[in-house]
Amino acid sequence: MLLMLALSFCGQLNAQSVTLNKKSIHLEELFKIIRTQTGYEFLYNSEMLEKIPPIDVHVKAVTVAQLLETCLKGQPLSFSILDAKTIVI
Repeated sequence: MLLMLALSFCGQLNAQSVTLNKKSIHLEELFKIIRTQTGYEFLYNSEMLEKIPPIDVHVKAVTVAQLLETCLKGQPLSFSILDAKTIVI
């Protein structure tokens, strides 16, 4: 029963969708937009983000996990969703 609740909870984390159409956006700005749209908080090292060039983001109704997978692909960064409202980069 507890496992079913945990799996259901994880599914809800990724079910919240994000729509975004931005050119040349820095990851810190992306995280602020995600926070505004979803309420997720981000934990990250600002110095690491400074080395990442701006990206173009064009997505419609994707999950937060899908968006982050797309935006961080090919970058020396990864993410973990710790709980209902915290993402660690």
